[in-house]
Amino acid sequence: MCLERILVVVDLPDPVHVLPAPRGEWPDPPLVLITAGEDVLVGIAVYPDRLMVGPGRIRWDGPAHPVPTLRDPQEIPLGAGIDPEATAAIRQAVRAAVTRRRRGFRTCRHCGWRGPVEHMNAEPGVCDGCATRHLGVVF
Repeated sequence: MCLERILVVVDLPDPVHVLPAPRGEWPDPPLVLITAGEDVLVGIAVYPDRLMVGPGRIRWDGPAHPVPTLRDPQEIPLGAGIDPEATAAIRQAVRAAVTRRRRGFRTCRHCGWRGPVEHMNAEPGVCDGCATRHLGVVF
């Protein structure tokens, strides 16, 4: 399987990052993890024989160390490589993952910023920036 082919056939939201194999909570670490979109809208875990596509999520390993992960990924087998059928399945899975991720965003009641819940750690409905500015929270 060719990583460049995946990046060409799938219309991923910008910015796109190709990260080294994640460790930790991955029982079967992929070769690489592709993340796409602001706030990791979608992630694609790349294995030799399959892809795992799901909404992105950030797990924090400390106050300044975000670790991208996938939530409930869909498996796409690549037995015949990235043929037209696999391409259609990947595109559909990416669209579904982006929709699910955006549906989980929340709006900060102080500044109106809309983003993922993992950037609202101090208090529900307050982004981390406003928690620092208005609530005195130190991360």
